[in-house]
Amino acid sequence: MGKERKKGGGKAYQKAEEKIMGFEYINCRLSCDGIRIEEIAERIKTPFYLYSKNEIERKFLLYKEAFEKLSPLICYAAKVNSNIAIFRLLASLGAGCDVASGGELFLALSAGIDQDKIVFNGNGKRGDEIERAVLSDILIICDSPDELFLVDQKSTQKQKKTRVLFRVNPDISASTHPYIATGLAESKFGMKPSVIKELWAIGRNLKNVELVGLSSHIGSQITEIEPFCENARKLASLASELKGAEYLDIGGGLGISYSKEKAPSPKDLADSLLPILFDKGFKLILEPGRSIVGSAGCLITKVSYLKESHKTFIVVDCGMNDLIRPALYKSFHEILPVSQNKEEEIIADVVGPLCEDGDFLGRERKICRPKAGDLLSIMNAGAYGFSMSSNYNARLRPAEVMVIDKDFHIIREQETEEDLICHQRIPDILR
Repeated sequence: MGKERKKGGGKAYQKAEEKIMGFEYINCRLSCDGIRIEEIAERIKTPFYLYSKNEIERKFLLYKEAFEKLSPLICYAAKVNSNIAIFRLLASLGAGCDVASGGELFLALSAGIDQDKIVFNGNGKRGDEIERAVLSDILIICDSPDELFLVDQKSTQKQKKTRVLFRVNPDISASTHPYIATGLAESKFGMKPSVIKELWAIGRNLKNVELVGLSSHIGSQITEIEPFCENARKLASLASELKGAEYLDIGGGLGISYSKEKAPSPKDLADSLLPILFDKGFKLILEPGRSIVGSAGCLITKVSYLKESHKTFIVVDCGMNDLIRPALYKSFHEILPVSQNKEEEIIADVVGPLCEDGDFLGRERKICRPKAGDLLSIMNAGAYGFSMSSNYNARLRPAEVMVIDKDFHIIREQETEEDLICHQRIPDILR
């Protein structure tokens, strides 16, 4: 007994017992890991985020297999999608976590991530965040001299010895959006190599700090391999000059395909980095995020209206508060009908209900004419989707759902109106 499948426009046949990975059409119905999204939407109010457990698992294992010869610590980048169910899934596969705030550290520890596999990144760590990191015995990536001295101070107060990496600014240009290019000379992140050398000599005399390596992260959504290689070469060269350097954290940033563009795989990256790093004696840390969960998530929304004005608008029930990437970065997300139909194709803007003209999910899209109540899926939304969502216009943030072993599970409840005011207070003087 078989099921007809469509993926990427082609047709194939698959035995029912084979595992279905990710999102694909089965008998003209978009499915997640083999479950029809229409069935999920009958139980879950739109909009909602939907994740494929199989796809997350597959993408992580691609990293693990590709870099096997280097035995890296793979620290999932928490900022990309901070749902603790995703943390728990990745932890079960051996992943660590790259955190950038006290809140992300709390989430990682709450999800059961091994503290020996957590690195604390960022350029503006508060004193209380550093204190918590010191008490948690995690690796801290220091971004400035002052931060190093604060780590030493907190470690002394707590009678701890904290392992520290220095973040290097390698002055490397990567082809990506300027907001997410983090390795340029003018970037706020990291220190110049000359500063690193001076600070290393000072840091080795601090009694409550152990300097163990270097870190660098050159940006996000990078679809060229050479910038990663240049970064690895610079880090390895600098680390070889520093006594006691044990770890090389080369960050993350590998891009995905949003609009059928070519994106390198973890194997492509590993094959290029292996000649640079193999036999150098450093312990490797990777911080992938988008390339693990980006294609494993979508945002399911319902058509509210089809509006003909000076142009055609498809008005849906999600907006820039749910997925801000199109408005913020002018980024492209493919938008697919959950149920394929044979209606005429139209050119339309897919827009949300918020009071901003920047509230759009897609401009000038060719799509089969939908009607009110139809479901659309905004694809490749697993990264920087929910984690960048907001309550703008007092909109409720959506539920998050994951398909696991032929069933779907709510991994975050949709917010309620009570959630909007639960932390607000009216002073007695205004009553």
